[in-house]
Amino acid sequence: MQSSMGRIRVNKRLRVYLPQWMGNLIDDTEPAEAMISSNKSLDVVVEANGVMDGNTDGAVMQHLQPCSALLAQHNLLDRVDSDCACFIAEQYMFLGVVNEYLGLGPVANIVQPTATVTSDFMQLPYQSYYHGRSSGCGYALFEMVPRIALFATKPGRSSPRYLDPEIKKEFDMLEEEILLWDIPTSLNSTTGPDNDEVTAALIQQVALLVTLQCALNGPGMPAPCIQTKIEACVCESRKLLRSISPSSAAWGTLLWPAIHIGSCITSLKEQNELVSAILSMENKTHCCTRLMQFLSSLWVALRDDGMYYGPYGIRPLMDREGIKLSLG
Repeated sequence: MQSSMGRIRVNKRLRVYLPQWMGNLIDDTEPAEAMISSNKSLDVVVEANGVMDGNTDGAVMQHLQPCSALLAQHNLLDRVDSDCACFIAEQYMFLGVVNEYLGLGPVANIVQPTATVTSDFMQLPYQSYYHGRSSGCGYALFEMVPRIALFATKPGRSSPRYLDPEIKKEFDMLEEEILLWDIPTSLNSTTGPDNDEVTAALIQQVALLVTLQCALNGPGMPAPCIQTKIEACVCESRKLLRSISPSSAAWGTLLWPAIHIGSCITSLKEQNELVSAILSMENKTHCCTRLMQFLSSLWVALRDDGMYYGPYGIRPLMDREGIKLSLG
């Protein structure tokens, strides 16, 4: 699929597999201006889902810039149907979150459409309610990631950080919200999530709890009271991972959870189990292999320096090795 002179060229044999709304975007009768904008959104979809690598210098976010521009247009719904708008919004939310908020540390100035605009699109009826979402049925969990990242940067007034009353209060609110998450009710009873999709969402829930515990503790090896809770979450995630079918598409939502949970694993046996589980998926991309290589490097660094423990250790290692992971 290529774009040229404001048009999309599609192999005729492949055209029948395109969703109806995407087929509308390549209709020759569509105005050129709308076609050019539509090309950008399709380029985002194709590039972001086909060029994943363990070190693409953050290419995913560059590809999502046109997507951001589309979402900021208040007349987008006059040019494409609601399914297309929701698809663009959800792709932007998911890929933006898993790449900009990989690990914990200072939050960058992220260029994105206003929260109100994005939220408006996400509230529209989305026919592909589960299977069309990159984030699966746990999309509400992924939407919490930026808030946890922001919590991690909030300075504590006491040392250790987890004893600060204000920090603990905010932690309790976030933890309660994560624990109260439930499988969303489908708009269409025939397209609800299957068991693997639900399991993947539960793993994301565990990954948020792990990340939140690390944010409560701060950088470095956690206090014993916090590490015990993290280890319990890691144990639960290992059980859940083993129950997902190798052929399930739900694996596509698990790279962010895998690296955040994996960054807290200190046992060599458990590290090997995680690598084996991730690489057992039938549809793994080169990114999966590179991600496991990165985790292996993180574990080696962790043996020598506890500052590489957990999500706080991810970015320092990327800086040290001169790479920027791109996930999708």
